[in-house]
Amino acid sequence: MLIINHFFSSLNLTKKLISAFLVVALVPITIIIIVAINTASNSMTEQVYSRLDAVSKVKQSAVKRYFNNIEKKLNALQANPEMANIATKFIDGFNDTSPSTSSESLNRFYKESFAPKFKQLNPTDTVSSSLLKQMNPKSIELQSRYLANNPNPIGEKQKLTTTEQSDSYEQAHRQYHPYLRDMTNIISSTIFSLSTQQMAILFTLFIKR
Repeated sequence: MLIINHFFSSLNLTKKLISAFLVVALVPITIIIIVAINTASNSMTEQVYSRLDAVSKVKQSAVKRYFNNIEKKLNALQANPEMANIATKFIDGFNDTSPSTSSESLNRFYKESFAPKFKQLNPTDTVSSSLLKQMNPKSIELQSRYLANNPNPIGEKQKLTTTEQSDSYEQAHRQYHPYLRDMTNIISSTIFSLSTQQMAILFTLFIKR
C-alpha cells in the first residue's frame, strides 16, 4: 500500500488526473462486463434446459405412439377369430403332453447356456436355482423339447418349427408356430405368449432384436 501511495504521489497533476479518470471509468466497465457475463450464462442455461425439455417431450411422445401402435396391433391380433382356435389347439396339446421323466437336459441348458447369457445381459441379476422346481412335468417336457434340445443358439430358438415328436402339441406347433412368429415380427414385438386363465404358459415366442 505504501509503494502505491509513493508511486501516486510522485506523479504530476496531469498524470494523477488521468489515473483517476481511468479508475473511475474502469469500475463501471468491470461491473457491466460481470453483469453481462452473468446474464449470458443464465440465458444459455435456460436455453439448454428448454432444449432438453423439448427433446424429452419429443421422445416421450414417440414412446407413447410406439406403445399405442403395439396395443392396436395386439388388439387386432386378439380380435382375429383364428386366435381362439390356435389357443384351443395349444391347450389341448398341453393337456395331452406326456409328463417328462427327466429334467437333466433342461437343467444343463439353464446352467450352461441360459444362465451365462442372462448374466452377461443382466450383471446385477441372477437366475434362480429353483427355477425348474417351480415347473410342472409337462412344462419341463416342452421346454426340454423346444429349448434344451433346440440346435439353434439363444436368441434364435424361434427358428425351430418341428421336432421328432408327433403328439398333438407338436402338431399345433408345426401348424401355428410360423404364423405366430410372423405376427410377432409384424407387430414389432420381442416376445409373444399364450397362457391359460390359471397362468399356465402354453406357448412363448421370443425374437432377439
